[in-house]
Amino acid sequence: MLRKMSSVRIQLSPLSGYLITLALYSGYMCLSSLRRDREFLQGEQFAGVMQDNDYERNIVMPKQIKRYARSLDHPRFHKVDDFYTWMESAETSCRKMVRIGGTSCQRTFDYDKMVCFDPDVALIPKNCTVYSFGIGHDQTFDDMMNHYGCDVYMFDPTINYTDLNRNLQPREKFFPLGLDAKHYSINHNVEYLESNTTEVIVGEYMTYDRIQEAIGHQNKTVHYLKMDIENAEWEVLPYMFHKGLLSGTLQLAIEIHTMDIIKLPKDEVIGKLEAYWTILQELEKQGFHRTHYRPNIVADTMYHVPGENRSIPTCAEVLYLRRGPVL
Repeated sequence: MLRKMSSVRIQLSPLSGYLITLALYSGYMCLSSLRRDREFLQGEQFAGVMQDNDYERNIVMPKQIKRYARSLDHPRFHKVDDFYTWMESAETSCRKMVRIGGTSCQRTFDYDKMVCFDPDVALIPKNCTVYSFGIGHDQTFDDMMNHYGCDVYMFDPTINYTDLNRNLQPREKFFPLGLDAKHYSINHNVEYLESNTTEVIVGEYMTYDRIQEAIGHQNKTVHYLKMDIENAEWEVLPYMFHKGLLSGTLQLAIEIHTMDIIKLPKDEVIGKLEAYWTILQELEKQGFHRTHYRPNIVADTMYHVPGENRSIPTCAEVLYLRRGPVL
């Protein structure tokens, strides 16, 4: 007697399909990354070591925004831990948060970014724009956001963009520009160990609004803004607040750098953290709320607590979601 087999029909939502594809792509990138590392160790692929020329940042900020960099008259923090405990506390939640890109499959977390897919802040495929400042040597985040269906604009003045442009996906564009609070140019030396040669790359840095003007995006809405700009965020954010440049942005991913406290005298550390706090508090007035915080454990960016046998990470990945009114 033959038994009638029932058919099973599986229906996937667009987001579920994307997440499955993302998982497969992540596995592929993990294996590719491990293979590249093995080839590097075997000497089969050249390695580039990038070194910046000595350059001391001398940002001249407008008087209207200098107030953001001042400490409060009444300190909010009494010890260093208070600032980082405050940063770790979430101001809002995300039910559908996904880690995109990076090298987490190698037991380290770098170059990855968190993206929230909750309906009120979700990026709509084929109708979303991503600005990615700071690419380094890993564009997996950018490739995955492109695969999701966003137009991805990548910016980095420290890499050889000729090679990168050969591998761009259809919805990706790259510009050799850096983000800062004023316009200037500096040289970056890229040393190729295998060929024992050095290439000088002229890095051009501009303000956010000037970059948008340069690429024809004066009225462009940027839905996801990623900033990994190596400590320049403390000048860039006040500039953007003053100019109202975050309008329309739904998600803001920043790698924050507070390692300047490492070399400060002990009695100046709290004041510096208060200055950072003042700038970050302004994000709330822009309607942004912190939903994710993950410290980056890097040896030379750890703050050693005086008199104690412990250290505190001073760099972290932070994700803000726009969920409040602009005050």
